Amino acid sequence: MKKYLWSIVLLWSVLLLVSCGKPKEDLTKESTQAEENTEQTVLNIGAVRPFEKSPEGSTLVFDSLTRLDDLYQPLPGIIYKWEHNADYTQYDLYYKTDIQFHDGKALTGEVLKYDIEKEGFLYYCSYSYVLDQVKVMEDGHLQVKLKAPYLYLVEDLARIPAVPENAWSEQGGITTFVGTGPFVFEKTDEGEMSILKQNKNYWNKEYKTDVDVIHWHSIPDEQTRKLALESGQVDVLGLSEHAISLPYSAISQLKQNSTYGIIKEPEDNYTSVVILSMNYKEGKMTNPDLRRAFSTMFNSEEIVKTALFDVPNACEYLYNPKYKDGPPKELKYGYDLEAAKKNLEKAGYMVGNENTPTKDKEGNALVLKLVTYNREYQKDMAVYMQAAAAKLGIQLDIQNAGDSTYIDAMQKGEYDLTFGHPWFVPLIDSVGYLGLEENYTDYGPGYCFNQEMKDAGNSYLQAKNPEEAKKYSEIIWKIQYEGCINVPIFSDVRYMVHNQKFDGLHFDTVVNQIDLNGVTKK
Repeated sequence: MKKYLWSIVLLWSVLLLVSCGKPKEDLTKESTQAEENTEQTVLNIGAVRPFEKSPEGSTLVFDSLTRLDDLYQPLPGIIYKWEHNADYTQYDLYYKTDIQFHDGKALTGEVLKYDIEKEGFLYYCSYSYVLDQVKVMEDGHLQVKLKAPYLYLVEDLARIPAVPENAWSEQGGITTFVGTGPFVFEKTDEGEMSILKQNKNYWNKEYKTDVDVIHWHSIPDEQTRKLALESGQVDVLGLSEHAISLPYSAISQLKQNSTYGIIKEPEDNYTSVVILSMNYKEGKMTNPDLRRAFSTMFNSEEIVKTALFDVPNACEYLYNPKYKDGPPKELKYGYDLEAAKKNLEKAGYMVGNENTPTKDKEGNALVLKLVTYNREYQKDMAVYMQAAAAKLGIQLDIQNAGDSTYIDAMQKGEYDLTFGHPWFVPLIDSVGYLGLEENYTDYGPGYCFNQEMKDAGNSYLQAKNPEEAKKYSEIIWKIQYEGCINVPIFSDVRYMVHNQKFDGLHFDTVVNQIDLNGVTKK
């Protein structure tokens, strides 16, 4: 027995000597190798844009200050409680004090002050027009004072990311990807694949995901992205964009293949609409009766079925009426060919047919220029509309344009019709973005086409209570409806296609957010 015990002691001594004799760097190397050998769950995302240029991708790294539910009502986030005075000119914001950036630095009141002051203009938040001052009252408490009543500050803060002080350049570009979010940006390689790793010290302990690593693949071409999914290079498409990012033809094909899972955003959750936009500032479409004719000329349900593979949903509203700031349900658009003919006559045209051109009083044929952006669905819709207009003797000349050519045409007003930038939820952001814009933009003219719209938009921004805001939102929608500068075609419901390696993939209720909470590996 003594001999047996002595053998054990001797063996332990030898082992201890061997381990102690190893150089420290060898032990570190072995530890690192062990970590690298641990199996990690990688999610390969196929995206339109490079990670560094993707507003949606950045939400994996940067937390927003508040969040929104499916009705775009504010939810707690970094800012977990808020109060306001009676006329909405002062807000007290209470924030979590135990949050750190990925580099270990604290998220302080001074940092949040910088974010609120700096980022309002950058993210088209209308509070930036009336912001007076942001003051750190004490640790965990900010006070925001406004120059005029503003009801939507807390909602706007869901668009504001928590970034370090001085993270923005003078030109408005982000200079760092050190955030407080659930993933940490590592690098982008030469093949434009970005690598993000799960933040193991993430402050939100309710956030659970099996995804350890994200490989973000930038693949601008639509069909090439589809091939990347089919080849296994990527696991999911459509997760990384705030709007539909796959051709409807591709979605239709992939829906027939049981290899892939299809996730469709809830139909009543749409936050924007694909629209036919008319150049009301110059040319033939300055005639309001001609615009009204085009507002009922095209059968959106038929467009969806024949040109878009019956994938999206035809839509009768410029903006989802389920939201509190949406249009009254009676202000809906619809197909009415007889009304289109009557409005053409009111506009001063003699209506023709397939064999006879529609002409004005001077005998000039009605010829219009339809400029499309270089997207498959826009080209397909344009061809449908061209054929439908030809039945009334109207000639639509289609010009398919790439990025720079399209923007140039929009800024110069060198078009009659296009598929323009939509109104989007929440209305307060749309009003601040294009609703009060009177000049040409990268998307054509803004939607402030008369003084009545300007007055209503400003009154909405300055509403002193929710009832007043509702009143002016309804006035805005009535003005837009009667002006007929835009016509809805279909709701921009998003689709996600994946290879079924993961469960729990879903769309966040906020279209520019990516949420991997609850995603598990099969």
